Amino acid sequence: MISLTNINLTREKSPRRGKAKYLLGNGIWGLTAEESAKDYYESLGYKARNTENQFWQSFMIFFLWDNKIEGKISVNEKIDYLKSKNLENYLIQSHNEHFINTFDGNYKYSRYTDRWDHYLIEDYLIPLKFIEKEKLLEFIKRLAFKNTGLPDLIVYNEENFFFSEVKSENDRISDDQFEWHMFLSEKLNLNVEILLINNSQKKIENIKNRYQKCGFHI
Repeated sequence: MISLTNINLTREKSPRRGKAKYLLGNGIWGLTAEESAKDYYESLGYKARNTENQFWQSFMIFFLWDNKIEGKISVNEKIDYLKSKNLENYLIQSHNEHFINTFDGNYKYSRYTDRWDHYLIEDYLIPLKFIEKEKLLEFIKRLAFKNTGLPDLIVYNEENFFFSEVKSENDRISDDQFEWHMFLSEKLNLNVEILLINNSQKKIENIKNRYQKCGFHI
């Protein structure tokens, strides 16, 4: 399912160069759109993690570590190598045990993943808790060919899990992002929320129309 929510926040009137900044509830400036979204979800009783593209590229390598990627230096090399393999042969039987037992010994001091240390082992275990192995495999098979456009956040509590695409008033949904939204919702039956910040009613209707033209009720 794809859903849409628009929240209204106070934006910094004269922002410095870079991303827009929004007002914290305690009157302090400084939250980016993604940080504001995390703050919003946490106020509803959820936890949220920045994921987007880098997280999932590292996750793919971890998930398929037994695929033996020695000698593959860059992310692109590793992805190209994975494309040539029958990924069904590399499903890990017990994901949690595999991650926990091998992380310190193999991953912590490894250079096989780029910027992997921006996340904790607990972050990489979140998708394993909520997404079935077969769906994760389909996710990774697509990721090997399309590693841009993934949603900004994963959001979860004890029972629920969904992806969140965060868009401020001046952002647009790219074609890559749109295609990932459709894949996650239609192919994998996973929930995606488009979280808009300070969007006009006209922009909201335009976004709805784009999805509805492809058969999605949003």
